[in-house]
Amino acid sequence: VSLPDVLEIHRRVLGYVDPVEGGRFRTTQVFVGHHIPPHPRDVEKQMLEFVQWINSEDAMGLHPVEFAALAHYKLVYIHPFVDGNGRTSRLLMNLILMQAGYPPITIRKEQRAEYYHALEVANEGDVRPFIRLIAKCTETTLDML
Repeated sequence: VSLPDVLEIHRRVLGYVDPVEGGRFRTTQVFVGHHIPPHPRDVEKQMLEFVQWINSEDAMGLHPVEFAALAHYKLVYIHPFVDGNGRTSRLLMNLILMQAGYPPITIRKEQRAEYYHALEVANEGDVRPFIRLIAKCTETTLDML
């Protein structure tokens, strides 16, 4: 996965809704609940580090579900776009899962509160509940096949 790949996913996520911002990093500071993402001037550097991590032996050595969950979390933590960060992160997560032979997963509406809570806990330093949630969603999807 390359930086242009992530930007293209985002461009397609925003599509006709916001063709100007689609595939472009944010240029303003944003606030997401209690989380303050990196300053806009640091976004590109953090995204380059993120893509470097995605392609690292360390990341590739993880279980695919853990790898996909961490990629999702890391991207949403950086929050590189004005809009569409969650959708882009979930699509990237599903790309990683599918490349490993897993089906794409969905985070159901009734899991939304748990999803946001797990992201908050991850922002405080414990990513395990988020990984467990993604694993549970993966298991649910596999059970339906």
